Amino acid sequence: KSNRIALVIGNDSYRHISTLRNARADARAMGTALTDAGFNVTVLIDGDEKAMKSALRTFKARISGGDEAVFFYSGHGVQLAGTNYLLPIDLRGDSEDQVKDDAVSLQRVLDDLQDQKARFSLAIIDACRDNPFRQSGRAIGGRGLATTNPATGQMVIYSADTGQQALDRVGNNDQSPNGLFTLVFLKEMEKPRVTVDRVLRGVRDEVVRLAKSIGHDQVPALYDQALGEFYFKSGSSEPVAPIAITAPQVDPRADDRALWESVKDANNAAELQAYLDQFPNDIFAGVARARMKALTTPKPPVQVAVASSTLPATRPETTAPATDLTPGSTLRDCEACPAMVVIPPGRFTIGSPVGEQGRFDTEDLQRSINVSRAFAVGKYEVTRNEYARFVRETARASSGCRVLKDGKTQDDPSVIWREPGFAQNENHSVVCVSWDDAKAYVAWLTRKSGKNYRLLSEAEWEYAARGGSTTAYLLGR
Repeated sequence: KSNRIALVIGNDSYRHISTLRNARADARAMGTALTDAGFNVTVLIDGDEKAMKSALRTFKARISGGDEAVFFYSGHGVQLAGTNYLLPIDLRGDSEDQVKDDAVSLQRVLDDLQDQKARFSLAIIDACRDNPFRQSGRAIGGRGLATTNPATGQMVIYSADTGQQALDRVGNNDQSPNGLFTLVFLKEMEKPRVTVDRVLRGVRDEVVRLAKSIGHDQVPALYDQALGEFYFKSGSSEPVAPIAITAPQVDPRADDRALWESVKDANNAAELQAYLDQFPNDIFAGVARARMKALTTPKPPVQVAVASSTLPATRPETTAPATDLTPGSTLRDCEACPAMVVIPPGRFTIGSPVGEQGRFDTEDLQRSINVSRAFAVGKYEVTRNEYARFVRETARASSGCRVLKDGKTQDDPSVIWREPGFAQNENHSVVCVSWDDAKAYVAWLTRKSGKNYRLLSEAEWEYAARGGSTTAYLLGR
């Protein structure tokens, strides 16, 4: 019979960088939950370099072939040149070399688990917070954690995706001692007879829902190379109540509401009819019928997003009025707004099939994606001239750029969009723009135009870029 071994680390009380508020509570709660699930758990609270590395050596030694292992870490983390490091509480971080020597590489943890031939191993990493060194003026590491490459039999989940910040609380009324990610994880893992992949996807969906409820983007990143099935709880028990920041009443018509929420803004008669077919007597049925009647001449609102295409030498174009939503038509919502091209709804296949030449292990398997509504994307990349106007009107400060120096990729605050280190004119694409800069830019466009501008999702970007192609590369190869 395989053993269940777990190491749980929670670091709050950092001595030389910013302290945290939830990591110790998260670790204690996770340790208790894993113990209840049958794991032999070691919990390390506020581990310095010596304690963390000693705990990892002991953890490795306790695992034998065929065992099931879980590693949980809550605390500061940083990525250097694509490698993720978990930070002990006594780390000074005076230089990148010091961080590499004194911190714990996440890849080392994964390699140890692979070396011991664990049947199944899961690394839960809640370290997706702001770069702790930026607050002290040190340009060490990039924001967020880099993607990882788990070996066969391993799963890794981050509390947030690249460039996102994990929430410690959901609003001022959230009195939970745990961060959002761990709070959701503890609830989901209590569900009996639910495979771990379903648990983790449940965690991701619930975190996204709760984060969006306060206007924040947090999408836990999952990397899955596990084989077979693994359960936290294999027996039967009472169902686990869903998480609620405030205690809502159970709505007996939740399915009606959920479907209505998904179609209420649709300017598509077929979607509204589908709602009416399923819930003809719902309280919103009358509104749906009125909307259908008004759609005799459909005028669907376009979800406007900033995207890119090849930038020509010049930009002669005649834009159609914003009411012309014919696929392929061009529109411009305001004098300062970029030219947008309308993309029709449709379906495409995202991901990479197993065995495809040049496929990376981190690529998702193929799945069909339905783009249910038309949307518009930027016809060209955002130019320096367009971005400069945004900066003038908002006084947006430059945030530096990631550059290659001495064979290493690193942040350089002296390299900015105005002075990227190479020649550009005002019609060239703006560079050295961060994720936060891009979000601020589209928010400015929304204010200027009165229309809803946002960044594209990964699926929308691939759908638009592919233009109907089905080959491995959009150019047909």
